[in-house]
Amino acid sequence: MAHFTRLDDSNVVQQVVSVADAVIDNGAGGEDEALGVTHLQSVYGETTNWKQCSYNTWAGKHHDENGDESADQSKSLRGNYPGTGWTYDSASDVFIAPKPFDSWVYNATDCKWEAPTSLESQLGESTEDIYKWDESSTSWVRLGARSETDSITDPGYVGP
Repeated sequence: MAHFTRLDDSNVVQQVVSVADAVIDNGAGGEDEALGVTHLQSVYGETTNWKQCSYNTWAGKHHDENGDESADQSKSLRGNYPGTGWTYDSASDVFIAPKPFDSWVYNATDCKWEAPTSLESQLGESTEDIYKWDESSTSWVRLGARSETDSITDPGYVGP
């Protein structure tokens, strides 16, 4: 299954859809993004703007079904698998997540936002505990040990 994003006039992702591999098969064992775009424009309208994306690409790398970095990075496509509200940067040809906090900076090499201070840098070591970014102090705040925080659903936490 291939995946495509519909972009608005500001290159913000409006929708992510699946397209059968047969639709984008170039007849020589490869994929042709233009075939998918043409198909989607016939379904959604000729003026819609579509870009192919890869479900297995994040942080600038392609990953296998186990989440391990693939040996074949030629499958990496546009930096990240996007979601609604992400932005397509046409100059870099990558999808960028919304900025999570004002203090975070974009790492163009890894195609992701990073805290100004990494958790490991703040602690001086790695940890099994759960932490959350606190924008007011621009630092990581401990939420608790993994066993104490099994029910945490806050998207701002970082853990192993």
